[in-house]
Amino acid sequence: MDNSHYFVFDIDPIPKNSDKKNKYGFQYTPSHIKSYMKDIAIIAKEIWGARKLIDSPIKAELVFYIARPRSIKNRKYPHKKPDLDNLEKGFWDSLEGIVFVNDSRIVTKTVSKQYAHEGRIELKIRVLR
Repeated sequence: MDNSHYFVFDIDPIPKNSDKKNKYGFQYTPSHIKSYMKDIAIIAKEIWGARKLIDSPIKAELVFYIARPRSIKNRKYPHKKPDLDNLEKGFWDSLEGIVFVNDSRIVTKTVSKQYAHEGRIELKIRVLR
């Protein structure tokens, strides 16, 4: 198996906040989040193909590129919402069972968010031996 892998997801990053509760007290994930996670999974399957799931330690570098709102011209960094940890939640869950066995395989990671003309997500992973 190759040691390093690179993925580009041409999709606007969406944060996965805590699950919502309906009027009966049951927790659920909103449909737009489910759709987003399904889209990530589809793209990952296309990129990863039929390769074996990674069941080894992984080093990950993840960058969320957020489309710069027209109202923000001079701000260099997207230091407002969405929170970085909420962007990660749905993303890692979407890759489980497609690229790696479980996101617990990630032993080291760097994650950032940046402004760009269009939203996308870039992931570099390296399998550690």
